[in-house]
Amino acid sequence: MATNAPLLGKAAHSKASIFYGADEYLEELKKKYEHDHEIAALKNALPGEGDPNAAGVAQSSDKMLSVQKNNENRSLKTNRLFPTPNKPDPMPQNLAFLFTKITPEQMIYMWNVLTAIFVSQVLMVIGYCVALACFPDYWWTCTLCFGLPFSYIAIQNIYIDHDVMHGATFPVYEWQRFLTHPFADFFSLPWEEFVLEHNRHHASTVDLLIQGEFGWDPEEFHYALQQWAGPWSSNWYKYLLTVPFIPVIHFFGLNDTGSLFALEWWMHFPDEGAGGKCNKEFWSKWIPRRIKHNAFVLSLWACVWLLGTYPLGRPLSEGWRFMFTVSFFARIGYSAAWMFITNFTHSLPWNEFLAQDPGRTWPVLHNVMAMVLGGKHRWNEMLFHDVHHAFPNAVGTLSQRGRFHGWEKVHDAAAEVLHRGLWKPNGDEETQMQKTQKKLLSYDDSLAEVSGEAQLKAGCNLDRRCQKKGKRDPKTPTLALKVTPLPCDLVHATPPDFRKHFRTGWQPDLGGVYFTNRTDMATRDPGIYSLCWCEKSTEGACESLEDYNLSAGGLVLAGPVRERKTIYAQFGEEFTVSVHMVLVTGESQLRLQSSCTEGAEVYAKAVSLERDRWGQVSDEKNFSFGELQENERMPAGTYKLCWCRVSYSYSPQLLCEDRDFITAVGDVVIKCPEHFWSVGSGSCQPCSWFWEVPNESRDGCKFDFLNTLAILAIFTYIFFGCAMFCYQLEVHISNKGFKFPIRGRKIAIEDVSSKPSSVEDEKHVIVTTVGEHKLSKRLGTIPIMFRRTDLFGMEKGADGEDLWFRLKYHSKRSFQLLSLSGEPVQRESAETSHGWIILSAHRSLLHSNTWFGVPVVIIGSLLIICGIPLLLYSSDRLRIPIDGGVVVVTWLITFILAFGGSQMIKMGMTTRNAISDKIDRFKSKVYRVNPTPHACKRGAERALNINQIVDLYEEFKSFIQDRNLYYVDSNIVRPLTRSCHLSLAEFVGPSTVDWFVSHYWGTNFSYTVRALKLHANSVGRDSLITQSRITITDEASKSIAATSSPVSRASDWKSPGSISYWICAFSAGLGNNQYRIDEELGTSHEDSSFYLALHSEWVVGTVMVLDEQALPLTRSWCLFELLQTMNLERQRPNFHGLRFATNTGVLNLGQSTTEVAMNIGKKLSSLSLENASATREQESESDGLKRVKDRTQIQELILKERKSWDGINGELRKHIKDALGVCRDHVDRSFQDIFHKLEHGSNNQVSMREASL
Repeated sequence: MATNAPLLGKAAHSKASIFYGADEYLEELKKKYEHDHEIAALKNALPGEGDPNAAGVAQSSDKMLSVQKNNENRSLKTNRLFPTPNKPDPMPQNLAFLFTKITPEQMIYMWNVLTAIFVSQVLMVIGYCVALACFPDYWWTCTLCFGLPFSYIAIQNIYIDHDVMHGATFPVYEWQRFLTHPFADFFSLPWEEFVLEHNRHHASTVDLLIQGEFGWDPEEFHYALQQWAGPWSSNWYKYLLTVPFIPVIHFFGLNDTGSLFALEWWMHFPDEGAGGKCNKEFWSKWIPRRIKHNAFVLSLWACVWLLGTYPLGRPLSEGWRFMFTVSFFARIGYSAAWMFITNFTHSLPWNEFLAQDPGRTWPVLHNVMAMVLGGKHRWNEMLFHDVHHAFPNAVGTLSQRGRFHGWEKVHDAAAEVLHRGLWKPNGDEETQMQKTQKKLLSYDDSLAEVSGEAQLKAGCNLDRRCQKKGKRDPKTPTLALKVTPLPCDLVHATPPDFRKHFRTGWQPDLGGVYFTNRTDMATRDPGIYSLCWCEKSTEGACESLEDYNLSAGGLVLAGPVRERKTIYAQFGEEFTVSVHMVLVTGESQLRLQSSCTEGAEVYAKAVSLERDRWGQVSDEKNFSFGELQENERMPAGTYKLCWCRVSYSYSPQLLCEDRDFITAVGDVVIKCPEHFWSVGSGSCQPCSWFWEVPNESRDGCKFDFLNTLAILAIFTYIFFGCAMFCYQLEVHISNKGFKFPIRGRKIAIEDVSSKPSSVEDEKHVIVTTVGEHKLSKRLGTIPIMFRRTDLFGMEKGADGEDLWFRLKYHSKRSFQLLSLSGEPVQRESAETSHGWIILSAHRSLLHSNTWFGVPVVIIGSLLIICGIPLLLYSSDRLRIPIDGGVVVVTWLITFILAFGGSQMIKMGMTTRNAISDKIDRFKSKVYRVNPTPHACKRGAERALNINQIVDLYEEFKSFIQDRNLYYVDSNIVRPLTRSCHLSLAEFVGPSTVDWFVSHYWGTNFSYTVRALKLHANSVGRDSLITQSRITITDEASKSIAATSSPVSRASDWKSPGSISYWICAFSAGLGNNQYRIDEELGTSHEDSSFYLALHSEWVVGTVMVLDEQALPLTRSWCLFELLQTMNLERQRPNFHGLRFATNTGVLNLGQSTTEVAMNIGKKLSSLSLENASATREQESESDGLKRVKDRTQIQELILKERKSWDGINGELRKHIKDALGVCRDHVDRSFQDIFHKLEHGSNNQVSMREASL
């Protein structure tokens, strides 16, 4: 129930103060009405009385500020008289509050509430921005958590606006007029015009179903859409054509607070001045107001725009996205509110529905709509909108009254006003609305005062035999009397129950006339009745009711007025009751009995709260039964309130014994105490489930939204507290000893790379995460371990145990990797773009942050610690059926659900990094060219043409950078082919081999690609197998990559196919095709994919990619390839042999730079091939043992074929020597050509212009 607003004090304030007292506000209110005389004039023109604060303002003749009617006071549209509200006169005490003007303190309170609404909206928008900034990956979650409450508070905003304009028209402070509805649209009506247009609506539309009857109604368009169809029962299908447009037009601003509505209003107001001139206050008052109001609104939305930019990391041009979301949910709320206030309440189907229940009581509908609208006092506005339109000034809004007097009291009062009739009869034909309301009226004519001839007077109490004393006329042999609520000339219309029970005769023994059937008399209402008689002079006389047509005077029936409504009491509370009396004097007694009959069981006796005095007539008496206590004899249920009056003057005397309590005052339902209920006469008990509360009659349980919301909110605290902890924990299944260790959360890795440090020749390993890691540096470095990174020596030690490192905070998305002792890790091979960081459980809790950097352990603990006491408090205070065992079990279930929910959230989170998205896009390109990748024969058929290699590099160049093939294999090649278990060549579309590539995996992949491009260009030009020539420049390479398809660009190189290369990482064995590694290596070296490819009839020669360190010659498998190449040179005369490719050209063709050639020569002059190794940078212990075995077998094969290492070393040096010789000759020729040009330059000069041309 709403309570009275806290009143402001009346202390004096200066004009500089921001506080007003009630008296000051009232004075300011009158001044504002004088300034805004338009509002005063329009309010005074409304039905009923005007605003007393605007009483001094004369009515206006302007069309927009007056009621449009003719000289006969009739509507120009319907010719109906302007109706007069039927204000109760005299005013009953129970209705007086409804027609009392609200106090200035209440007005100020309402403006404070409206200001609080605006502040809440601003804080919610800021909170939404903060949530998106902290959780950018949870856009939908943040948006819905913001949007639904924001729409709901928009509904409250409109209802408060409506309450304020009908009760406290002008703001307490000037700045408050800007806060009334700024979030409704991007521009709108100022507050004063908002009030004007709404009062224009009331002046025009008096009858809810006849819009614009007494002038233009700004909202007529809304009603046209819903009332064009006519009655719902026969035209429901027509409603489907127009009604769906109503929420659309509201959403786009065609409502009282929207932009389209503002344009509509501005086209009608203000009225033009005399002679068609501009209104004299248009430029001085209305235009400045509109500019100021909408400047504030636009500034507010500009701030919302800015919140959606820099705080969220977006450019200024992207602010509309945030602003659009805020506006979208605001429009939903404002549209819903206006549809309820305007369309819903003014619809014919709704008013026909209301006519089904005179009391307008639908408990389920009350509860549902109270939840939607924000309280039952708001729902009263929907139920009694017709009362609001009949008394827009005198009553105001029903929701406003409910705020200060309670919804139930306002509901009952409005129902009574409706029962009395809203309009005074004026002879006009009833409107559809009046016909509908007529169904609500329940006329009770059981009590009628009759002024007949006072020949005889009688007094009678409802609790005894009624006696009519007097002398019998001796001339009258028989006298019969009849009691009727009607005059005797209308005795034939006496109700049937009167005919049966109230007929008697003269009783000479008792000295007069007695109505001896006192039980029947006790059932009648007190009041004045007619006594009608007839003379029983002949046989059959007085048998017909029409015979009683002569008045014998009046009968005054004294006693209590019966309560038409059930009286409710409650165990554990004091029960007091007020009984209205009619002409009752002396002592009255009241009891609770099973029935008001003789022999009924008595349960409680009341004590009168007033002193009874004989001869004093009381209109109302108050009784108290004290505090009602439940017991076996008096369980919860329905009882009768029975009355009796002690009388000593009558004969016989009436002493109010048990048999005398036969007058029923009303029914009393004694309910169980709050939070308890009972069935029938059973004992009171609490409801079984926490989402249930006893219903109003306490005879059953019903679903309670607020109780459920309270408990769910408490469990939500606990759930989120547990979820915060559980989110930081994970179960990691170990294959050693079937252990299930609990560890901290895992964080997806975006990149691990070695970066140069400030110390010379040192590199630091930087770990970058996918999104913000939400870890703080408050407790120093963080112990972690790696998983699924494919980094040798970073996950498991030699003994198979986990390796632990430390992370040093570097930025919101990166760390520096340290050893467990705290020293910086320096590893050039620490390069990967996938995997996870795993934290320990306690470190995950201590280091993880939530909003604004607050640790998870603090927020989670507070939620859990606060949740459990609140739960126990709710159980004790709200009587929610929860005991300690239930709390423990529920807490455990909540923890399990929180753990499962948090793990599901992590599974659904964005853990994909940039390279994963790039891989997916590249796969899509591949599938467009090679839709069905399939396996092919090992060896020569698994080559890649140079364009495919270039395309792979160009596609992933931003990730590869200066990394080697180990990185390319684990981070690009394997993810690309994981789903099909094929080699890269088979996946993208294989070619037949042209050149076999011998290379070192540790060489930068960009170096290898450039070397192969230059080799392809050179051998293509040299052998004339290409159709187009390619300049050996980076620009040309970029052009090739940009204009080629992702898989095959054969036409750029040769026809029908491009030059193809067999590379182990892309075609077989140690590279990508790890899925069938044993098959690729074969049972012997002659069965391996290397041997098969190199000895293929298609192979032209071997390309060895050499850097200045000649690293390929330090690898055992490269020696194997070198040996086979030398063998093929002897066996096949057309075999081109060994070509040394560098990033500056092919050494054998003299294309390499002198510096590179010299450095390679120096390195090879001291290189011994027997020192070549067979280990990898990234391999397990078993892989290392296998490679040692491979090295031994390769060395044995070399010694077997070459007898000693000197032989193969000599052959290699001869190849290098020949290549260097070519380089030397090429350099010599280049110098000679330059010298020649220098010597003969005068004969071959050309102008600079010709040269440029």
